[in-house]
Amino acid sequence: MSARNEHNVSILQVEPDSGEDLYVMKYDELITLAATPFLNTILGAGDDLTDQITLLAEPNVESNYTSVCLDPGALFHSTSSFFNCLVLALTAVLVQNHTLLIDSSSVQSADEALHFGNLTAFNGTSVFGNIADCVMSSCQNSSFGSCPSDVKNLAYINSPEFDPHNPSNLSAYLSVLYWGLSIYCDDAGSGSNPDIAGPGVIISYIIQCCIVFLTFFVYKLGRVIYLTKTHILKRLPKTQTGSPSREKVSLFAPIKSTMVEFQETQCIFVATIQIAALAFFNPTTLADKANTYGEAVSNTDVINRLAFDGMFPVLIGQVVLQRAGKHWWYTTALTTLVFVLGMVCEAKAGKLSYATLWAHFAQNDSIEQCGFNPSPYTYCFARFSSGDNLSWLYTNTDGFLASSPVSNIRFWAIAYLLIDQFFTWSRGRFFVQRAAKLRKVRFAGNIIFVWRVLWWISWFLLQCALLIGLVGYIVMLATIFVTYSGGLEEWSFGQLVAVMVWVPLTTKFLYYTFFGVEKGVENRIDGRLEIRLKDDDGHPGLQPSLSQQQGDYRQVNVQETHGYES
Repeated sequence: MSARNEHNVSILQVEPDSGEDLYVMKYDELITLAATPFLNTILGAGDDLTDQITLLAEPNVESNYTSVCLDPGALFHSTSSFFNCLVLALTAVLVQNHTLLIDSSSVQSADEALHFGNLTAFNGTSVFGNIADCVMSSCQNSSFGSCPSDVKNLAYINSPEFDPHNPSNLSAYLSVLYWGLSIYCDDAGSGSNPDIAGPGVIISYIIQCCIVFLTFFVYKLGRVIYLTKTHILKRLPKTQTGSPSREKVSLFAPIKSTMVEFQETQCIFVATIQIAALAFFNPTTLADKANTYGEAVSNTDVINRLAFDGMFPVLIGQVVLQRAGKHWWYTTALTTLVFVLGMVCEAKAGKLSYATLWAHFAQNDSIEQCGFNPSPYTYCFARFSSGDNLSWLYTNTDGFLASSPVSNIRFWAIAYLLIDQFFTWSRGRFFVQRAAKLRKVRFAGNIIFVWRVLWWISWFLLQCALLIGLVGYIVMLATIFVTYSGGLEEWSFGQLVAVMVWVPLTTKFLYYTFFGVEKGVENRIDGRLEIRLKDDDGHPGLQPSLSQQQGDYRQVNVQETHGYES
């Protein structure tokens, strides 16, 4: 190898994340950042990508890296000490081989902060040996699974014949070290609890959202068709009276009848998730069940978002019901319960303590060759790293679902739903009828017209905003599924059961569509009760059902209503 451009050593001040008391780097980030200044030198591929060598300094942490890097207990005590020792060892070995030119003044400034001494005397090979021993020993820990086979090549690092101070060995030595460390996390697990983000569970969430989408758009489309036909029929002579509109019933009844049951089911479904998140998936229990930082952090983020953003399909489902004229206090109460539980989950959403996790890993998964510290595998965020794609959706205040406009949609939605429900409870339609009479008064009629238009526009905008939020929620679910859900080996009995939760509703909807709501409901109730359609004027149909002909019964009228708003 020929001499390279002169490199500078700089100190980067790092601090723990907000609310944390320990700075943790992801393993892949650690290896990449440490090797970048020397990458092309290591691989013999030309000039290095950068001439800036970076070391980390944490506030209020004083370290003597002359001794830290030679003691496995101190070397692996934190990710910053692991990173600094790896960088110092690489720099020292290359300097000692006269392969790297380095600015002495920058080295002196860095030494004043970290106290690593003279690089020409720094024992880099010993540091490499400690790192190789720790990594290979962690691969034998069955709780983390297996490591890639090439990691075993790190055993050559401690071979006396493989001395990096021999120029003929340097390139091969550093290449074995780099590739052995860089692929260490390649076989890292999905980092997700299957009870939270298993393939069947996530598919169940997605099916829920798809049903809401389908119901919303089919109902809106059907209403447009109905209003159009009604407008046309009003211009035609009335040839028949007192008979129910079968076309109208067949178009809307299966949707609305099934939607009521679907709303009940999805409210209980989401409420169960929220209660489970509060009771079983708090930061403490998640930390106890996690093997890595990535697993603990991803599980915490995912369960928090599912518990809170799961309100979107519930709110849209209730909006569809109430805009269709189904103002049932029962579904309104369930929807309100889901909203309240979601707010409680958001308020109590705990953030994992890295220091607590480190202590947990050190107690349960410490490795002797790592100085009785946690295995480096614990900060393998391999699969979790791709989950960072979710950050634009929810992980901070800049995220889409966490942003104020989208987040506030939930508050506006529940407020509108409760106001609309209260308006119905307080005989609001009576006031609508009175308002219709006041339209004859020009001034009052104009005010009422403007009010109705503004009310309609506000509902329209609210529904559009909820749909945007639901799209973001579906994208989040799809990203979680792609990121954390593995192949068929991750499917289990519980995952299959989670998917099948929506099958009864789907089959019921199909039955209602092809055989009629009357038959579907009549076969589920007591034989003394009867299901009758009302005609377009609101009167019971003239034809008795089979149950009426067979004996005593109590008449139950089923009327198809279409609401009075869009």
